[in-house]
Parts: sequence; structure tokens; C-alpha cells
Amino acid sequence: MNSSRLTLLCCAAALAAAGCVNTSFPVGPGSADRAATAPPGEPAPKAQAAAPTPLAPVAKPAAPRYLLQAGDQFDLKFFYTPELNESVVVRPDGKVSLQLVGELQAAGLSPGELERELHARYAKQLRDPAVTLVARQFGPLRVFVAGEVKNPGEVALQGPMTALQAIARAGFFTRDAEARSVVVLRYNGDDGPEFIVRDLKALVDGQPGTGGDVALQPMDVVFVPQTQIAGVADFFGRYVSNIVPLWRNLGFSMIYYTNRARVVGTVP
Repeated sequence: MNSSRLTLLCCAAALAAAGCVNTSFPVGPGSADRAATAPPGEPAPKAQAAAPTPLAPVAKPAAPRYLLQAGDQFDLKFFYTPELNESVVVRPDGKVSLQLVGELQAAGLSPGELERELHARYAKQLRDPAVTLVARQFGPLRVFVAGEVKNPGEVALQGPMTALQAIARAGFFTRDAEARSVVVLRYNGDDGPEFIVRDLKALVDGQPGTGGDVALQPMDVVFVPQTQIAGVADFFGRYVSNIVPLWRNLGFSMIYYTNRARVVGTVP
């Protein structure tokens, strides 16, 4: 290497050390940290636009829990004692008659709840009651509309249905109906009934209302009162005598759960 080329290389190195040579830095994640280490006098690297945060997936609504009802048929399978296997139909009163344990309330329980109850009952008779419930046939899905509607009674639940749609199937409101305080009673097994109040008059009038409509589940009871209600105690004080016979016919017992009913939604 000749002396002139060596001299040029040494000058270039000296300029770089003095900060006269512009050195580029990558732009991207962590560029701010790298910018802090840039030599004095150099412009900070341009910040790269942050990537948009992906939206969290919207959770799908949980599927409604199926509760057994009169007319449902299922098989009981005992792994270690197959001689106890039998086919069972839920009677109109909501009960079933079984070997060793006698009568048992089935309507109003989910298949899983009934299976756990069967295990507890048979555990008193068998050492290892490995029992499984196998559903064979379900009765017709239905809801019940009562109170101030033109045609109260049961309504077949064919596909998704809301409280307002069920009321429409029942002939819609009567002149004395208090559509601002429609109640949906939903049985939740050991948790007692769920008490849901909705202002459906506002919905009919094209206004948001209180909480909007309610997607019904099998065996729900939609009740339209005559006067506006203020809460659980007010509702049961005025209308429980009208609801209890209907609930009892479904194989449920509302009386035992009255004090544990919970309010979902409010009445303006």
C-alpha cells in the first residue's frame, strides 16, 4: 500500500472518530434506545409508526343451558353394575322413578346436574356408582307467556326467540298491560330463579329501553303485569300467586327460592 492511500485512510478514520461522518441507525422497535447512544451532534433517527394493536376477539355468547323437562327420555348406564341400566322418561310432574333410590326430581336440572345427583344418591347403595346419563329424546322446547297478553300459555321455541317475539306469538299486550315492567323468570337449578326486568314499551316505541330485549331459553316464563313493578319483593307480593301454579306445573318449586331470586336490570 502506497503512502498516499494510507494517508487517506487515516484521515477518514480520524473524521469518523471526531463525529464528522454521518453513520445511519436502523429504525424500528428499540430505535429510541439506539438513538440515545447516537454520537453527539447527530440527528435522532425518525421514529417508526407503532403497529396497530390487534383487537381482542369478541367472545361469543354462551350457549343456553338445557334443563330437563317433562317428556325427556334418557338412559342410565352403570359401568360396574349393568343390571341397573334402565331407560327413563321424565313424568308430567317432573320426576322420575329409579331402582334403589325411588323418586327423584329431574325437571329443572341440567343433564350434568342430574348425573351428579344420581351419583350422590346411588353412592349410598353402591360402592362405586359409575353412572352416566345418555340423552335419547328431548321433549318440545317451549317458553311460557303469562299475565296481560291476549293468549297466555306456552309458546313453541323454534330457533332463537326474544321476550317481545314470544309476547307477539301470544297475541301481544292487552290494553291493561304494563309493558314497561315485563319480567322474565329463568330457573337456574340450585341458584334459584333469575329475575329479569325489561322495558319493552320503549322498545316497541323505537327507543333503547332498559337493557333491551331478552333472548329466551327453554322453560323461561315471560310475565306481563298490570302495574309497574319496582323490584323482586314488589313483584312477588303482587303476582306470585299467579306464577306459582304455572311454575309448579313445570316441575319447579319457586316458593323455596323466592328469597334468593336476584335482579338483573332495573325499572326506571
